[in-house]
Amino acid sequence: MRSLTFYDLIEAFDQSGCAICRLALRDVKRHLDSLLYEYSTDPQVHRAMRNGRGLCNVHSWQLTEIMGSALNTAVLFSSALLAVRETATMNGSARRTAERLAPRVVCSACQTLHQTEQFCFEVFVRSLDEPTFAATWQASDGLCLPHLRLLLPLVTADQAARLLSHQQTVWRRLQDELEAFQRSFQAEHSAEPLSQAVATSWQRCIAMLTGERSVFGLARHD
Repeated sequence: MRSLTFYDLIEAFDQSGCAICRLALRDVKRHLDSLLYEYSTDPQVHRAMRNGRGLCNVHSWQLTEIMGSALNTAVLFSSALLAVRETATMNGSARRTAERLAPRVVCSACQTLHQTEQFCFEVFVRSLDEPTFAATWQASDGLCLPHLRLLLPLVTADQAARLLSHQQTVWRRLQDELEAFQRSFQAEHSAEPLSQAVATSWQRCIAMLTGERSVFGLARHD
């Protein structure tokens, strides 16, 4: 994976939502595309698929959402299934057999996701006092709560205070939009048009508090 620069984050700041989530999901998508279309016959990839019993649940199903993925997904998972069949023999206790059937390596897409997160944190630490980076960050939607919590221990007390100040601004704006969304269900406000920000506030609040879909809820290996 190439190293991220602060320009990657600056570009992500210009879009909605948590920039780290966005870049992590982008890199996972690129990784899955590479598995399917560049490395589906690579012996090392097949070895990783066998040792990992495929990919994790989230990323295995994400493969099925990529157009034209069926054949190469079948090729990759055939290796994983063959390894499971060869391992699933009663050689010792049932507990020992269950242990042998467990994945022996971390899902490669999860590894990509965690690496991108770490690169983003490193860029934040290096660049938060850089004027262009700081200005673009302060015009952004901030970070989701999980990524903010992971970043805060890595920065100085002054930087942490600035991060939290911006997040408070973002959270206050989102709270106002949530309240406007809830009011829209009252009879006296039901005919009023909703802005896109208000209409999507309930979904964006989920992303703000828990991270974007498919980023958190996976095994953490920090």
